Amino acid sequence: MVSNLRERILKNIIELGVPDGEILTTDTHVVNATITGLGYHPVGEVIDNEKLIAYANAAVGEPLAKP
Repeated sequence: MVSNLRERILKNIIELGVPDGEILTTDTHVVNATITGLGYHPVGEVIDNEKLIAYANAAVGEPLAKP
């Protein structure tokens, strides 16, 4: 995951009312061999970070909004 993205996602979901959380990826760094040197794209490098944060907010916020 790109630097500071984890912290930004956590900050946003905590602001939604989640008292504690963690951000995990399933990336084994073996799935993509597209960047010379790294061999993979870290999460958040290709997708717009604000869009990814919005997806995380929706994934957490929608269940919290249900009675």
